[in-house]
Amino acid sequence: MEKRLDADYASRITSFLLLAKGITMTKRQAFAALAALGFACFAGNAVADNHGDANLADLWMVEVKDGMDEQFRNAFQKHIEFRKKKGDTRAYRTYAPVIGDDLSYYAIRYCCFAYADIDAYNAWAAEAKTGDHWNDNVDQYVESYQHRLQTIDFDNSNWPEEDDHFQLYGVTTYKHKMGRAMQIEASKAALVNAAREGEWPHHWSFMRDVGGRNAVGLVIPHENYADMAPPEESFGEFLTRHHGQEKAMEMLTDWTDNFVATNYTVYRYMPDMSMD
Repeated sequence: MEKRLDADYASRITSFLLLAKGITMTKRQAFAALAALGFACFAGNAVADNHGDANLADLWMVEVKDGMDEQFRNAFQKHIEFRKKKGDTRAYRTYAPVIGDDLSYYAIRYCCFAYADIDAYNAWAAEAKTGDHWNDNVDQYVESYQHRLQTIDFDNSNWPEEDDHFQLYGVTTYKHKMGRAMQIEASKAALVNAAREGEWPHHWSFMRDVGGRNAVGLVIPHENYADMAPPEESFGEFLTRHHGQEKAMEMLTDWTDNFVATNYTVYRYMPDMSMD
């Protein structure tokens, strides 16, 4: 881990994936979607109201060489045991894609920490020689790496304190137009406020990369596949019931007009490859 949108009202309702369980958008490009946004606050990294400035997540995307998955997993499990013995303070969790064109990688992540925590952690890792252990034991099975930091939007997320029961995560990337940051934040806040005021009974988390592509990420957790079935009332129907069709369409239009494309896929939590 050290290394190497749409003209009519109905389509706008379905294009807004905020809390609309299990709906897919355009092409499901798994690795591209993950690289663009990573994961938000997944199981074991609960969002708390008193997060302070600890709003960063660390994400490694590790592509495994063809035919080497078993060897990689065995070596990886030994590596995380090594990190535990050395006193690693970060309980990294691992996720694998179950939908998409490329299923040959794992996402390894930890949340949440502040910028001020990074230097001390890097110093510990150097002293513990975790990078040397990885390179000597795991790297030989790896095809490629990507490393990301994400900022978690706690103010516009709704994640439970107890989240160990979630096993699957729907991850959506919204690729946005240039110069739309203020419009994105305003339209996102409006939709989130509507969801909270109307007591929309689902969980979600927003994030964005530190650097990289112009994209906003959204994660929706699921207990199992059955939990991914669309709810009886879609989010668009929910908005219409509380605000009327004209206002609901206006709110959804303000959101979708910021984006040029989306990607969606589903990831599974891998407890045997995680440190908690």
